[in-house]
Amino acid sequence: VGQVEEVKNVDVEFVWYPVWSPNKMSDAAKKYFGIK
Repeated sequence: VGQVEEVKNVDVEFVWYPVWSPNKMSDAAKKYFGIK
């Protein structure tokens, strides 16, 4: 977004709610990252 010419300022806020856990990953993602 910050690279768009008309955009002068960007604020990014990461929100971790609900709390993330590997249980939220798909089976394919778990396999890719070696998570059981």
